[in-house]
Amino acid sequence: MPCKGPAGLLKIEDRAGLRSTLLTSQLPVAMWHDAIGEPTLADSILDRLTSGLVRVEMSGESMRRAPATAAKQARRRAEEAEGTNA
Repeated sequence: MPCKGPAGLLKIEDRAGLRSTLLTSQLPVAMWHDAIGEPTLADSILDRLTSGLVRVEMSGESMRRAPATAAKQARRRAEEAEGTNA
């Protein structure tokens, strides 16, 4: 659910206090005002989102990157092993 513009505010306002809303973002919360654009609109959206908020912030390496990193390390070890066997 994109939260940009008045349509985003209306979607959030419809749910505020009535239903649970799960929001995920790769953008740090500190940058949300800039991403939304209009300061008044951003304040309205964030006020409704943060009322009764349970916030979970994740940190560290992306789990999607872990398999790619492991594959690169395995290839590098194989290449090094081939180099010592030659």
